[in-house]
Amino acid sequence: MRENLTKAAKSRMRRGLPKANTLGLPYGAGSIQIRGRVYWMMYRSVEGTLIQENAQTDDAALARLKLAERALVTERAKVAALETIFHEAEKAGFAPTAQGWERTAAAGRSETDDSGKRRTGGGSVPPDAAQRGDSRKTARGGKRQ
Repeated sequence: MRENLTKAAKSRMRRGLPKANTLGLPYGAGSIQIRGRVYWMMYRSVEGTLIQENAQTDDAALARLKLAERALVTERAKVAALETIFHEAEKAGFAPTAQGWERTAAAGRSETDDSGKRRTGGGSVPPDAAQRGDSRKTARGGKRQ
């Protein structure tokens, strides 16, 4: 019986455009659903919570327009967050090049800065512990058996 069921809504690919849902809105922008005689809109808020809102219309085109209006607010917030990341990257000393993003010399960072070359891990074991024979000592100073 399950084989006979078909999916009610499939996303579709449009050449040169982002993936879209059956309403023609970008994938992830939300959806509309008819409940009784009126349409309801389901979309994500700026904070990411799912909102189900009554479109208060029995016209599918008007419900789609209202959904696009709500989705536009969320998408603008996403764009603003991404632009903030790019501006922070420029302040941190990254610059776009033909090969991608590369770190450049920035304020507060000198050419002799070794911040990217620091040794990590084993902070309490001195580098010459193996030469001195101390590598078998435990944290309390006793020898392992």
